[in-house]
This record gives sequence, C-alpha cells and structure tokens, in this order.
Amino acid sequence: LVLSSYANDLISLFSVSTAAEAYVFEIVLYLLYIGLPFLIAFYIFKKKCTVVDKISRPYPKRPLLYIVGTVGFCYIITFILNIIVGALDILPASTTAVVANSPTEIILCYAMYAIIPAFLEEWGFRGLVLKNLLPFGKHGAIIISSILFGIAHQNPVNAIFATVFGALLGICYEYTRSLKLPILIHFLNNAISVTVSLLSVTDKYVLQIGTFMIAMMAVGIWALIYYLNNGLSHHIISIRKPYCIGYVLTAPKMLLRFVFNGMFIPYILTYIYILSISMKWL
Repeated sequence: LVLSSYANDLISLFSVSTAAEAYVFEIVLYLLYIGLPFLIAFYIFKKKCTVVDKISRPYPKRPLLYIVGTVGFCYIITFILNIIVGALDILPASTTAVVANSPTEIILCYAMYAIIPAFLEEWGFRGLVLKNLLPFGKHGAIIISSILFGIAHQNPVNAIFATVFGALLGICYEYTRSLKLPILIHFLNNAISVTVSLLSVTDKYVLQIGTFMIAMMAVGIWALIYYLNNGLSHHIISIRKPYCIGYVLTAPKMLLRFVFNGMFIPYILTYIYILSISMKWL
C-alpha cells in the first residue's frame, strides 16, 4: 500500500522521459509491492496450511453469461457510486487515466493494467488468500478476501467496486476451484477499462462507449436475475450459498477473528493514512 501510493513520486526520482519507460517502471514497482508480499504469503501458506479439498468442480451454467454479467453488474455498482460521489462531492470519482501514443506504449499499458493484474491478483487474492481461508468458512473467506482485494485498490470508489467484484470472483473460484474463469473475468474488466480510457481521449467515441456501457449493465442485470433464480448449476446450488463442504466457522465468527487479528488494525490504519494524504486531509 505504501509503495503503491508513492509510485508516482518514486518514478519522478528517476529519469523517466517517455510513457513506455514509465510503464516499465510501474510494472517493476507493481511486481514488488504486489508480487513480493504474495510470494511471502505463498511460502507461509505452503509451510503452515494444507488444503485437502481437491474435488473436481464444473463451470457455472452459461459461463459466458457469468463472465460478461459479472463485469456488467459491477459497472452498475460503479455507475451508482459515481453518481453518489458526484452529488456529495466528498471523494474522488472512479477514474482510470492512461496515456499511450505508440504500439509499444499500448502493449505496455495493457500489460500493466490488464494482463499482469489479472494473473497476479487472482493468484494472490483467490489462489492464496481465499483458498487457504475456505477450510475455516466459505462465506467469511469470500468476504474477507474481497475486502482485502478492495482495500488494495485504495481509491474509495474503486475499493467498493473491487470488493463487490472480488466477491463475485470469489464465488466463481469457490464453486469451480479453478483460477481460469476469475483470471478471464478480471482481464476482461481491466482490458475494457483501459480501452475505454484510451478511447476517451477524444469525444469521437462517446456515443459508442455509452451504448456499450448500457449494454454491459443490461447483461449484468440479466445475469443477476438469472443466477438468483436458477443457481450456478443445479437447483440445489445457489449463488447465495456457495458450494462448499466441511467448513466450520460462520461468516460472523470469521469476520470477528479477521477484524481483531493483530495485522488487520495496522493494515487499516495504513490505508486511512494513505487515503488522508490523497484526499489532502493531512
């Protein structure tokens, strides 16, 4: 969190003259402040935890609807949040500003904001955190991993979006026990955001972008209604009750242990401190 909040300041210390060089520097920093903690967590989990659930799981019914619908539903959340934030004028709106003026910069831009986060964050938050919390309680594991995923995005609006997005990715992972769909959904969401940001440099594509967003939100509503009524697969498997076996802690118990964990309080205090700097509260 600390390194990511000062990424621009760190970049300014070096002689970075082009957008391509800035993207390369950001990728290196990202791998350090996201990849390194997950490598440490991987080592700890490998030594201390044993996940015994190796049951083969099916994909959700109509997987394409789940993939597109997840992104579309989260766009609805972002749309509502941006309206609230704009009306109250208390927090910055959710934005993704990217600059790319050459093929190399475009490739590096997609690598930085879409490809690498999809693989690294899904491996970390779903493949490590969620996977190793699931034996203690399915609902609590999804909620906790989603909260951590949201906090990692810093901007409050982005954090709320990421928490909801992370919960849907967590349900997908918990149901399939595979990172394939979560990675694909994560990549699709980030790639769309990058594309929209690149096209938004001019007003030429405003109508097309608006139409696309409305269509995505419509698919999100359709997917939500469909899966709530029909479940992820069979009628006994509900999106409200993820398909798990053998877990012991209820969500409230897991959340209490999570909140009063020795590392959670300094983690939250660090987030508040970074947020206060970005909001110029201090």
